[in-house]
Formats: sequence, structure tokens, C-alpha cells
Amino acid sequence: MRGHKKIHLLLNTFPMQDSHRYRGIGRYTYEIVQHVVKMTENKDELLEDFSGVTLVSSPTPKVTEILGVPLDKVQVHTLPLPVPSRNIIKYFYYGMVASPSLTPLFKQIKEQGDVSVYFLPRHQIGTHKLADYTVSMVHDLIPLALAHFHKNPLIGAMLKWEYHQYISQLAKTDMIVTNSKHSADNVSQYLRRKEDIVPIYLGSSLFAATEDRPTEKASPINNKYFVYYGGYDFNKNIEGIMLAFGTFIRAYPEFNTAQLVFVGGQNKKEKLLTMAKEEGVIENVILTPTLSDSELVHYLTHSQGLFRLSFAEGFGLPELEALSLGVPVISSNYGPIKELFTEYAMLHDPKDTVGVVKSLGVLARRKSGSEGMEPAIEYARSFTWEETTRKLLEAIVEYVHGHVPGEKAGRVGEK
Repeated sequence: MRGHKKIHLLLNTFPMQDSHRYRGIGRYTYEIVQHVVKMTENKDELLEDFSGVTLVSSPTPKVTEILGVPLDKVQVHTLPLPVPSRNIIKYFYYGMVASPSLTPLFKQIKEQGDVSVYFLPRHQIGTHKLADYTVSMVHDLIPLALAHFHKNPLIGAMLKWEYHQYISQLAKTDMIVTNSKHSADNVSQYLRRKEDIVPIYLGSSLFAATEDRPTEKASPINNKYFVYYGGYDFNKNIEGIMLAFGTFIRAYPEFNTAQLVFVGGQNKKEKLLTMAKEEGVIENVILTPTLSDSELVHYLTHSQGLFRLSFAEGFGLPELEALSLGVPVISSNYGPIKELFTEYAMLHDPKDTVGVVKSLGVLARRKSGSEGMEPAIEYARSFTWEETTRKLLEAIVEYVHGHVPGEKAGRVGEK
């Protein structure tokens, strides 16, 4: 860093250890950490501004085992106790376990004359007052805000408390990274912050799991089918998906044997089967356990398409991954999905059941779901995790160059 102090980057790996590398925030953390490690070990010139990289980890499972590579130039700072599974407990965990454990590390970095940048891939985990700069990744604030409206008063009060804790921690961060321009605008509006909110798109890596040629394997299901994956939180609109699929089965008798696969649905078996029974499609619904990348690719590439109708998303990683495989997508025209995939997917208002059913009918009639998908494949595969990581590191260096520690950019009403 010419004329500037070197940066010591600390990467919080808790989400990767919580869920390994499967979906959502676990996938994001795994890919970012993996590429930073690779760049560090290979002495990538982009890291010439950095004096060191430290992975902040829980003791189990071991980061080195998850990454599967030796760490010669990357340090690992292991906390004394495992991270609890529930978010609402993590705030207490951080104050009582994580923060005290990190204090000597931040002091050591300062004594060496370097500046510390603490990157939090999961925004629920707290900041540290000794960090020179804190960078937090945020999906979107809308799902968290909606969490206030819960039927159970006790759970609603807990969610409200958690939401306010999250906002108070987020307000202390120097730079916020979002997954889309839409999410950046939402966060800016909620927090009244401007220049220090940076949208950086995610990458697609699922097509790399086609090495074992899943399309040459027999289809895992005998009938035509659609695939849903991407979580079961309230904003995912599972009820709307089930309603639209049930309406489709009734509207197209020629496809009454078509099926809908809920990946990871066995974890929500009771709820999903209850909804399927109410729609009269219990025989048409298949619930799988969590699938590996190659297993997911196998299901997707033999399907008629990916089917999602979320009310709120921070990016749309399943849509990107499906398109990268040449799999058609039916999804909602909400924010980031509309921003990124309008030209390549069939997008609808999540409440437009009639329009969604027509799109399901169009895809059901196709002999091969991948026909005419070449432009979508090329587009989706241009989003890579290496590019995501490079953009993140460039944004961090630019921020540190432009701000002294403790100076927050773009705060409305602050000097």
C-alpha cells in the first residue's frame, strides 16, 4: 500500500462452519474464504496491500478440514468455545466469548503498525471496538423487518429484539456490502447511509459439479418435474408455490403426474405435506434431504425448470445457479431477481397465480428444458466467485485508502 499502512484482514468464518458450504450464507462464506486463501497462498498481486490474513473460527468443525487445503500463509484464530446454533444466542456468545478472545489479536495488529479490517459475512455476529475498520455483508433488511409480524407474541418480541440488536451492530460498521443494487438501495434507505454501501454480485459455481456428467445419468424421477431449493423462511413464499403448483395440476390434466421436488424438504416434512394435502397434490410432491452439489445438479438438469416465488431476496443464487446449468427458471419479479434475470427467466408477481401456472404449462410441454438456453448459460457463468472476491478486496482497499479509522462515510445527519 504505497504511502499507507498495510491491511491485516480478519475473515469471520462462523457461517461456513455452521452450514459448511451448502447454500446461502454458508456458501458465500466458503467461497470468499476459499478464494482469499488461494490468492494469499499464490501471492496474488491484488493482496500486495495486505500484511496478513487471519481466519476467525469456531473450534468445530475445523476450518482446515472444511477447506481441505494446507494454510501456510494464512493464520487461524480459534475461539475457545463453539458458536451456538441459534442467532438470538449469538449476541451473548459474542460479548462473552468471541470479543474477549479477539482483543489480544487486534492489539497485536496495532502494535505491528498495521490496520485491521474485520469482515463479517454474517451480519448477525457483532463488531469489535478495537477493529480499525469493520465490513459487514448484508443480504437485505426487508426480510428481517418483516420478521416483526409474527403470530406468536413471544416469538415476535424475540425477533424484534434480535432485529434491533442486528441494526445496532450494523450501524457500527464502516462499510456494508450487499449482493445487489436493489438491496443496497434498501439498506441505504433503512440506515440513512450513502457512499459506504457497496453492491457486489455473487458467483455461480454449481456448473463445476457437472464434471461427473449428471446429464448422462438416468433421471432421478420418472415423471416430468420441477425443482425448488433455497430455504424455507417466511419470505420464501412456500404457500404461494404450493398453491400455484396445485392450480397447475388441476388446470393441465395431461400433466397430472408432474411432480415438484423440494430440496431439503425432509427437514420441513410435516408443514410441506400439510400444505400439499390441502392443495390435493400430496402424491405430486417429493421431499429430499439436503443434497450435495453433484446431486443437486443431477436433479436440476433433468427437470423442467427451477420454480421459486420469493417475496424478498438479497440476490437470487438459486436462479443464477440454475441458469448456469441451462435450466429454465420461473421466479418472482422482485427486486434483485428482476434486476439480474429479467431477460433470462420467466418472472411473475408472486401473487399472479394465473400467470405462474401458464409458465409452468409452457415449461411442462418442453421435451428438453435446456433448449434455447445458450445466452442464459453464457450470462450466468460470467458471475464467478473469484470475481466476487476480487471486487470485495478492491472495495476494502479503496475504503481504507479513503477513510481514517473511525470515520464513517455517507452518514446522513452526521458530520
